[in-house]
Amino acid sequence: MTWLDGVVAEGIARQAVESGDTPRAGTSEIPPHSGDVPGAAAPGHASSAKWVNFSQDKFSFPDGRRGIRFYLVDEHGGATAAVLGEERDTRDGHYTYRKDEEFTRGPPLNCGNLSGVHRWLRDMCV
Repeated sequence: MTWLDGVVAEGIARQAVESGDTPRAGTSEIPPHSGDVPGAAAPGHASSAKWVNFSQDKFSFPDGRRGIRFYLVDEHGGATAAVLGEERDTRDGHYTYRKDEEFTRGPPLNCGNLSGVHRWLRDMCV
């Protein structure tokens, strides 16, 4: 993968995430993802995907805590939700990250820092 391919894939993923309805507080316990995000891969697609990059989307939970969802971006620009980060307490700024329940590939992930998440996501990419 060339540097430009990564930039293009990231731009496509960001556009797909930004063009959808951004979850707001009061909508649901954990905001929708994967199939609900334009450009997201179908659930069965994740098993054969070759991911080339990753992106993230920030949202708020109904109780005021913030969240971050990380997506793996495939070579066609499809985004698959892979990691969910939840703020421990409202406006605390400390997050707990875990592998998304619907994401079945890769090793388990349960950490409290972004460097661990970024390392896990990079390992999932080709």
